[in-house]
Amino acid sequence: MHTRTSARLGTVWRARRRCVILQRRYIGRVPAGRTLSFRVQATLSDAARILFDCEAQRKPPAPRSIDLLHRSGGIALGLNVYQMTETCFLSIVIVNWNGSEHLRLCLLAIQEDLGDGANSDVQVVVVDNGSRDDSILQARRTMPSAKVVELSTNEGFAAAVNKGIEFAEGEWVALLNNDACVGVGWLDAMRRVAIAAPSACGMLQSCVVRTDDPSRIDTTGVVLAHGGGIEDRHRDQNLNEAKAAREVFCVSASAAWYRHGMLDEVAGDRRPFDPGYFMYYEDVDLGWRCRLAGWTAEYVQTAVVRHVGHGSAELQTTHFVKRQCVQNRMRVILGNASFRFVVGAVPRLLSDVGWLVGDSGRAALPKIGRAVRDGLSARRRLPQRSRRARRQTEVEWFIAR
Repeated sequence: MHTRTSARLGTVWRARRRCVILQRRYIGRVPAGRTLSFRVQATLSDAARILFDCEAQRKPPAPRSIDLLHRSGGIALGLNVYQMTETCFLSIVIVNWNGSEHLRLCLLAIQEDLGDGANSDVQVVVVDNGSRDDSILQARRTMPSAKVVELSTNEGFAAAVNKGIEFAEGEWVALLNNDACVGVGWLDAMRRVAIAAPSACGMLQSCVVRTDDPSRIDTTGVVLAHGGGIEDRHRDQNLNEAKAAREVFCVSASAAWYRHGMLDEVAGDRRPFDPGYFMYYEDVDLGWRCRLAGWTAEYVQTAVVRHVGHGSAELQTTHFVKRQCVQNRMRVILGNASFRFVVGAVPRLLSDVGWLVGDSGRAALPKIGRAVRDGLSARRRLPQRSRRARRQTEVEWFIAR
């Protein structure tokens, strides 16, 4: 009941916010002394929708001012009635860093799947992390309708996703890596499941396969294992042989959908994704917190996405990926796991610390200390209800070894 109510309140809140955005956008086009009316629709379910009829009013001779009024029916502007209806079901957020060619192929695949105007309720947001190549030009040339958000520096995947979510207007937010290409039918398959999903379902996982070998699975979601393991389900297994349950612990942000109301709920006064993760394990952290808050995740086997993998990481220095994984695995376990899970993970964590020290020497010590400190800080911020759910959630999703 709590998650259902929160999701609906989040939907209504975004519709109200959309009213204000539209007022600001069109206020300058309204003749002095006249009023422009428009309508924003908030869809709570297949059978429940709320329509906000709002006005943008410009009063002479004062400068621009905004009056937010709620009323039924259209508002006369001269002899005509102007009414604008806007709905957005899905916002696709893509984070890019110096991946111009990957981004081009990603956007082309989305365009092919969207078709010719049949999915007008889909918004695409590209967040560029301070690229030095022609990524921004490529995005605007390939998909002129996309919203391109330019960041001056590389703030990391998690922070960039948060920025993209700020511009997302959809009831669902899809995250897609810039080196991932959706297959034809991906949107329809995910949409059908999203519409039919129970109110407690806040995450949907695509079937992600390898670009170099589409018969091999990249991930069907994230699972927990004894000894502190956090793994991509069915990694490198044959697509036709892998038997995947529909429900999964949480989703991999390489190609996943999140209910916007859920993101609003778990974020609280913070951002949905913890920007301290920079990249890797930020999706596990969010998914784990969502699980502890009572949300569920489903896997959509018919929604296929091809993924190159490490498209941005390959531009980094040697061992960059492993350093990030080692630090962030420590942080996500300390921040979200039960005490028993943490104890079971000690051998793995010590092994990670040993590798990090061997790789970076004394320079690794501040990074280890920061990961421990940030993990424990996140642990203290977890709501009491989530703390009580830790052990039960882990037992349900352990893989026996």
